[in-house]
Amino acid sequence: MQDDDTGRENGEASVEALRHERDRLRARLNACLHDLDQARLELAEARKAQEALAEQLHARSAAGDDAASLLHPGERSGGSERSLGWWRRMRMSPEQRAMLEDIETVRASKWFDAEWYVTEYPDVANASMDPAEHYLRHGAPEGRDPGPEFSTEAYLRDHPELAETGANPLLHFLRSGPGRGA
Repeated sequence: MQDDDTGRENGEASVEALRHERDRLRARLNACLHDLDQARLELAEARKAQEALAEQLHARSAAGDDAASLLHPGERSGGSERSLGWWRRMRMSPEQRAMLEDIETVRASKWFDAEWYVTEYPDVANASMDPAEHYLRHGAPEGRDPGPEFSTEAYLRDHPELAETGANPLLHFLRSGPGRGA
């Protein structure tokens, strides 16, 4: 009889443990469903924003406004990391977050002139890329200047160690301070 009681107690403990695990999994599922709903809402908002931007781009393109349509595209849609939505920020790698920070740093700099950059380098308009991002990824390594007041080549001549490390000259200047010279 005692074996039956022990078995019953063990069975009840197992059932209770299974109920607890079920409740924990239900709570986790509900949290995931909530996150999925949030992601769907953000996706719907992003699609609406994309459609609006596509219409603006089409209208500007039809009006022949090539350079202006590419200036700070993220700013028209709230382009800072804060506006990317929690899901996208969460999914960004540290390298992506660093690149986004670098883009914002370059874009905010008085040494970077997006309109000048797109006008000076017309191929950038065809790249469908933010001019600041283009400068970081392609322009500086190609020796292009970010604006009329900063010479990438002159800065690299003054700081040859940057060529060895591949550091971006404008970012180095901005982070090292004006004492290092442009």
